[in-house]
Amino acid sequence: MTGSVEEWVVRTQYHVNEYPHVLKGCYWSGCFGGAKPRCGSTNPAHGDGFRFYETGFRCCRDVE
Repeated sequence: MTGSVEEWVVRTQYHVNEYPHVLKGCYWSGCFGGAKPRCGSTNPAHGDGFRFYETGFRCCRDVE
């Protein structure tokens, strides 16, 4: 998911920092490390306490 925010998700792959969550997707200004937006873009550089205008989450539910 690329576009408006990076979304907090549970980390499922190994990373040296061992944070339980990573940021997935990209925000409008670009992806972590200057990479081009793609479905698998992740940012493992921040712990759970990190806050910034480009980070967020989405609330979803099934259509009734």
